[in-house]
Amino acid sequence: MPSGRRGRDPLLGDSQIKYGLQPRVIENALNQTAYNLSIIAGQAPGSYFQLRRALAAGARPRAVVLDFEPILLRMPFNARPWMELLSPHETIELSWRTRDANFFTMVILGRSLPSYHWRSDLRAALLAAFHGQSISQRWNVAVARRNFDANRGANVMPADGAFRVGDDILERHFCNADWRPDPANVSFVRAAC
Repeated sequence: MPSGRRGRDPLLGDSQIKYGLQPRVIENALNQTAYNLSIIAGQAPGSYFQLRRALAAGARPRAVVLDFEPILLRMPFNARPWMELLSPHETIELSWRTRDANFFTMVILGRSLPSYHWRSDLRAALLAAFHGQSISQRWNVAVARRNFDANRGANVMPADGAFRVGDDILERHFCNADWRPDPANVSFVRAAC
């Protein structure tokens, strides 16, 4: 959500929101501008920090749509995606809540040294180059960027329904009797709500 804009309604969460809700549909219902700030595979702290930033920048939404996918609430935090999303202060806050000094070190190191952050991508690109191949994602990134820009952050998919998840995957992940959320995710869900 552009900073300083009042009255814009953010859509926050994971790919369920990114692929499932178009800001223009929300705008028609509320007669107010909306923007999709969700993150593919986004976890609860990401939504919390984005909402906090938007409010600090002066946003005063009439409605906020939040989504927390059960499988993502269960997962621990992988440092790599947070290297781009978190500020140093937010990194401290998330590391403190997870009680994970290693997470803090990896995120700060990745923010400080791009070669550390992108090491696996650099390694894959070098190996592909040695075999005369390219693993460039420039075209895919350009298409995704255009889609996000044109649809105010939403990822609008083709009408053929190409984005599907099998019922067996849903049943295995969501109907599991031993499902327990990660405590840090729970704390951020409560903070965001």
